[in-house]
Amino acid sequence: MEQVKQFKQAYSQTPWRKQLQVIVAFLLVVVLAALVAGIYLSVTSQAATLGRQIQDMQIRMEGSQRLDLNTEEDVNLVEIEPIEEIRVKIADLQGQLATNMSDAVMKEKAERMGFVPSIPENMTYFKVPGYQGRPLAQLAPPPAPMTVETTVLAPAYRESLIEWLEHQVNLVSRSWMPGRPQEVK
Repeated sequence: MEQVKQFKQAYSQTPWRKQLQVIVAFLLVVVLAALVAGIYLSVTSQAATLGRQIQDMQIRMEGSQRLDLNTEEDVNLVEIEPIEEIRVKIADLQGQLATNMSDAVMKEKAERMGFVPSIPENMTYFKVPGYQGRPLAQLAPPPAPMTVETTVLAPAYRESLIEWLEHQVNLVSRSWMPGRPQEVK
């Protein structure tokens, strides 16, 4: 019996163990609350993102209407294309135009039409009366003499703070040493 009493006494709850259990329980509640809040925030943000995507799709499907349609019947007869699809088509057409206007494609088309590269011996130059050639491009106004305005500052304003402090220290030190000759500035 005595052994059981000693064993029970050795493992009984001490005050610091009880405090530690309360702190751990409190922290567990805080962590669980933060986890629930994080999940709620994640679900809410996903719902908002999907809602915005749905609104964008609706605008794309219903937002682009032709301005030259006069009646409701005209509007119902015309298939409305979303703005994004129109932009994709424009970009595709611009890419095709760039490909068709490339140097290699244009050279191939010219050769098929019978054109040959020019050589200086086959060129004929004509003198056009009154034509003076391309005018020279003036990108900037002609140079003019520059005038620089300078302002003259009084010597007191050209002195730095350190120079001024040094001067003041020298004045004070000279006044304390009467045997030294004083400089005049």
